[in-house]
Amino acid sequence: DQHGNLPSELRAQAGAVERMYRLLDPGARCVAQCVVSGGGGPALIEKIPDLPCHFVDSLVLEGLGHIGLDELARTSP
Repeated sequence: DQHGNLPSELRAQAGAVERMYRLLDPGARCVAQCVVSGGGGPALIEKIPDLPCHFVDSLVLEGLGHIGLDELARTSP
């Protein structure tokens, strides 16, 4: 078991991510990528090496920034 020596919370998260990833459509025309954020993100990514993952340090703030830029672009003359 590759998750045997992990704290139970990290083991549960890694298992949940792996299960959900495997449910994605294998016939899709693109490769799904796990976007991981948060303080424990790097540790989680280390535990799921078989999945393509991308860590974003401030996912929520970056998302809000993109929303703001989109809104500005739509309302600017």
